Amino acid sequence: MKTNKSSRNLRYFLAELLILIIGITVSFALNDYRQSKKEEKQEKLLLSSFKADLARDSTVLKFGVDLMDRQIEAAQKIITTDPNTVPIDSLNLNTVTLLSYVPFNPQSITYEEMKSLGNTHIIANDELAKDIIGLYEASYANIAEWSSIDGDHVKNKLINYTINNFPFALNLNFASLSPQDQRELVKSIDKDEFKHIVQWGLIYKNATKATFDSALVSVRSIIETIDKSIEE
Repeated sequence: MKTNKSSRNLRYFLAELLILIIGITVSFALNDYRQSKKEEKQEKLLLSSFKADLARDSTVLKFGVDLMDRQIEAAQKIITTDPNTVPIDSLNLNTVTLLSYVPFNPQSITYEEMKSLGNTHIIANDELAKDIIGLYEASYANIAEWSSIDGDHVKNKLINYTINNFPFALNLNFASLSPQDQRELVKSIDKDEFKHIVQWGLIYKNATKATFDSALVSVRSIIETIDKSIEE
């Protein structure tokens, strides 16, 4: 009698223990599921924020590439063409085109927040996370370095030369100069000193544009991968 009662008690105990184990297992599974869903939602929000930042960067990079294409073409014309044979309007355009550079300030709020919170792991695609980090830490750093070199050359060499050697023209409209001042302008442009400055500027501009081109390819590729990840 006692044996049967003990046997029943043991079965009840084992059954309750099994129910408890199943309950704990289900609870853990539900928690894992909720956490997984929470991280999926966080990932999509993070990637959407990155996409918005990179879309803006893509626009700025494309503008920079287009401007530097025109500047490179203008520099090549100044170096290789006798300014005495070039119409004053074209000479004016080629010269003024060189007197600017393209600073690049990436939209990095999302990236900085991700770094400070240490939640890179939220991005499930490891290659995507690696590409994003590489873009901000390497590609954008290269742009900053070469943009600075190019900008310093424009400000300290090209602009200084025009201030010290070109005749004054309102709003840099050299085409409006008198014939005598136009001849003075042509002489200043034809000097080896100016062509040396333009040639070094051309070297820096090509290097800077290469960093923009590379970053633009990376940005577009990352946006494409982000779109696929969000749709999954």
